[in-house]
Amino acid sequence: MRKFLAFSFIVGFSLSLFSMELKVGKADISCSLLVLKGVPAAKITSSMDKEFKITSFSDGSIVFVKGGNLEDGKTYLIVSKRGNLPSGYFVYRMVGYGKILRHEDRYAVMQLVNTCSAVRIGDYVMEFTPEEEFTIKEEPLLRNSGGPSGEAFKIVFLESEFAQVGDGGWAIIDGGEKQGLKKGDILLIFRSLNKVKKPIAKAIVLRTVPDYSVIKIFSSVDAVLLKDLVYKK
Repeated sequence: MRKFLAFSFIVGFSLSLFSMELKVGKADISCSLLVLKGVPAAKITSSMDKEFKITSFSDGSIVFVKGGNLEDGKTYLIVSKRGNLPSGYFVYRMVGYGKILRHEDRYAVMQLVNTCSAVRIGDYVMEFTPEEEFTIKEEPLLRNSGGPSGEAFKIVFLESEFAQVGDGGWAIIDGGEKQGLKKGDILLIFRSLNKVKKPIAKAIVLRTVPDYSVIKIFSSVDAVLLKDLVYKK
């Protein structure tokens, strides 16, 4: 019996080294990055409390929104523009959600709910489609993984202002639906060192548009940089 338990422990431990549970959770679904073509029509313009000239808001704050065809009682996504990409695409960070309370002349009154970070004047308001959280099982990255194959994609945007991201960080690559990428795809990230491509991280595709994909980094052995190359597994 002891031998059997010991064997089971060894087998289970060995398997744990070669499989991991990766969860794409609430933060990835509701608070990560978006790539959009163009700029949303509605924008946060000011606070109800004009006396103190507040420019940063959180859960429960009441703000004015101008533009767009917003409906009373409906909840909308709030995004902050973070960068530009070629062909009319822009990078946005999802910063929270707000419910339209009522309309007043040319403005709508919104109450903020479920903010991910500070919402500011100038952030945009847009409709969204709810996404489901999901979990996959995947092997951790091994330093002796085989070399890359297939089409190489470039990292064009990193979520971190420090120009590098590690496990749990988000990035954007220049491959999307046109290149056959889809939500849930596993990607391998390599770095060229002395003409040899070495694996440094894995990533999962969170969402795609025709020309770009938002990805989440996991199982990294080094920080991911803009110069690194990405391949579909």
